[in-house]
Amino acid sequence: IVILTILFFRKETDKKHYAEILVEKGEKIKLNVNEDLTIWINSESFVKIPTNGKIGKEIFIEGEAFVETSSANTKEYSIISGNTICTIKNGAFNIKTDPMQVIATVTKGTVEFYNTNLPKSTQITLAGKDKATLFKKHDFIAIETEKNSNYLYWKTGILKFENTDLTEVAKTITEFFNIPVQVNNTELKDLKFSATFENPEIDDILDKIQSTINCQIAGDGSKLLIN
Repeated sequence: IVILTILFFRKETDKKHYAEILVEKGEKIKLNVNEDLTIWINSESFVKIPTNGKIGKEIFIEGEAFVETSSANTKEYSIISGNTICTIKNGAFNIKTDPMQVIATVTKGTVEFYNTNLPKSTQITLAGKDKATLFKKHDFIAIETEKNSNYLYWKTGILKFENTDLTEVAKTITEFFNIPVQVNNTELKDLKFSATFENPEIDDILDKIQSTINCQIAGDGSKLLIN
């Protein structure tokens, strides 16, 4: 992880100063905004932080990032992603955006989440393990408990499976390695898999699956099939 401070990215326009960071594919960055605010930025993501006046009061994020404030922090920060604003004072959460949705998942503390297309009175308070998904097309927000312990894999490098259905394991591999994996044998779909990996290559996981479960994994030209 590359560690940066906003002082090295200050730009200037006629109206304001700001820090602007675009993370290249395959990279990720830890950004120390100040002593009370840290942002981890995922690959192919964009962060913009106005620096005139109070540094970091409004932070613009597109892509994926993890935002954390210290327990001693006394300021409120507004994280603006698409047509959502997340306000945080003490805590940590993951924000992920794409053309269809915005997902905010709270790790600790509380976050105020609302859709800027609706009145601020519709603001929702999220606490630890709460996950809010805004579906942009319908301006609809769904709230649920985050059950996938691997949603921070991009930041931690740790993948953990505990009695996980093989179909869910395949979905996780597909999501994080961008390689389609499918359980082709229906008798295997409900089998459970347990293992923990740190910064794995995809072959590390596939080899462990094959050695743990009586199966074979092979490609058909477009995806990997588990049989």
